[in-house]
Amino acid sequence: MYRLLMNLSMPDGRILPQGSLQLLDELSDRVVRALLDAERIAPVSAPPLAALPGWTGRARILAKAGLRDPLAFLRTDVAELAVKLDRREDELRQWQREARALLMAPPPNPAPPRRILTRGTTR
Repeated sequence: MYRLLMNLSMPDGRILPQGSLQLLDELSDRVVRALLDAERIAPVSAPPLAALPGWTGRARILAKAGLRDPLAFLRTDVAELAVKLDRREDELRQWQREARALLMAPPPNPAPPRRILTRGTTR
């Protein structure tokens, strides 16, 4: 999984936003290496699920399926996991969305507008 350090145009025409987490499975290894070398993407390093805020209980449940890492959880087939854990698929998909949101960097803040002072005016 990679964090996009800038917007990324995909072969199918989609634009993936800066700061988002993406698997990039549809890109060749050569293209991923080139993006890494150009510092347009960075590999994600994530804490254990149990270290995510408010995830202690969920981490215990997911550990029953051998999942302790958020990146592994995000790559997991939800249908299979639902059967293993006897949980609803929609619940597990929601957990995936929440885990992804916790790992994503906040979007960069736009610079505040600058005031232009002209002769004879005050701030």
